[in-house]
Amino acid sequence: FSQSFGIGTYSISLIVTDNQGLASTPATGMVVVTSTTPPTFTITDLGTLGGTYSQGIAINNAGWVTGNYVSSTGLGRAFVWNGTTMQDIGDLGGAGAQTSAVGINNGGYVTGQSYRVDGSTGIFVWNGTIMQDIGGLTGVPGGINDLGHVTGNIVSSDFPMGHAFNLGRLYHKGYRVARRPHYSRLRH
Repeated sequence: FSQSFGIGTYSISLIVTDNQGLASTPATGMVVVTSTTPPTFTITDLGTLGGTYSQGIAINNAGWVTGNYVSSTGLGRAFVWNGTTMQDIGDLGGAGAQTSAVGINNGGYVTGQSYRVDGSTGIFVWNGTIMQDIGGLTGVPGGINDLGHVTGNIVSSDFPMGHAFNLGRLYHKGYRVARRPHYSRLRH
């Protein structure tokens, strides 16, 4: 799908319908065209890996997308799309485990959360090959930058209400770097 626009301000709403006629939540945005040469953009269907639904969550500068999809068995799973191929990135908990991706950096590293079959959760980093639990933390990851710093919110017996965290540099040239989390108490 490509569309050209003249100079002006436009509100765009996109609804994607799957092969069963189920519609996604509308994605809306504002486009301001200030050039006499109207922009053209392309919407690319990334697929669903045979499932019923997919949603892109984050994109890096190379155009790689990470997000989540519902598998054909109804499980929530995380994926990476590298510009040509969508790939399930695995899990931390075995058959029946679920995953959810939230961020991707320019090196293709993905962070997210895995829900194990035993009911426990883990924050992960996927390095393009292996998904690793980043320290047995329970919480919600927020993102990963190009230095491998992972941030989010952590809940523990020390922080029952939740606290922001920055795990510092977790990976350098593909190798895990041991780091202790830095916690920040959020103030109102």
